[in-house]
Amino acid sequence: MYSKKGEFNRKRSEMYASAMKNAYDARKNELKLFDDSFRYGKKFFKIVDFGAGNAFLSNYLADHFSESYVFALDPSLEMLTSNINKRIKSINDIEKINNNSVDAIFSLAAFHHVTNKKMILRKMHQILKKNGLIFIVDVCDKSVNQRFFDEIVSKYSITGHDFDFLNKDWMRYLAKESGFVLKKVKQNEIYWEFENEKQAILFVKNITGLKMRTDKLRNYILTNFEIKKSKSQFLLRWPLGYFVLEKK
Repeated sequence: MYSKKGEFNRKRSEMYASAMKNAYDARKNELKLFDDSFRYGKKFFKIVDFGAGNAFLSNYLADHFSESYVFALDPSLEMLTSNINKRIKSINDIEKINNNSVDAIFSLAAFHHVTNKKMILRKMHQILKKNGLIFIVDVCDKSVNQRFFDEIVSKYSITGHDFDFLNKDWMRYLAKESGFVLKKVKQNEIYWEFENEKQAILFVKNITGLKMRTDKLRNYILTNFEIKKSKSQFLLRWPLGYFVLEKK
């Protein structure tokens, strides 16, 4: 599913886990984007969290869809963790999911890692039930965070990062070629939330697996990202695209 062999190796996974442990709520506004899924008026009994990592989104889905069973799907065995929630099952291969069995697929900040996006969307089409839905939240092309990935993460991440990011036209094309209708596209201006600048810089460094000087990273962030500060908060603007696809 991902192109980089060992993209989330042990060290990379440990850094990611450290970031989430020390600032777990920093990305809470990303999760809120999926609340839009309620407006479609459907019950999701079987859900796939595509690119689940450490089940950050999976746990949110299990809590908000109380009747659902969630598959936390991630190709990296280093990222998959045991979940205390009995309605979450970790799996590392989409081929293990039966065709026409899934009500909805959710993906948070993971779809850009897919090298053959058309192929994986066609596989998603197979496992979804009729009129099944895909909800994708991810970094988009020509955004400030896309430039950060291309200029900093691809150069300094311990596992590299060389991927293509979505935009509205490309997603419309991919949807049509894969048997979906693109129902919604929206660019969302959200912020990562921290207690202070130091926590924010460390979080960014660890969650992206950067091997670079902290002062150099700080300079890049303060120069290129929109920041809002107060005595008790440090907010970093992290815009994300939101895409909804429906199986024809």
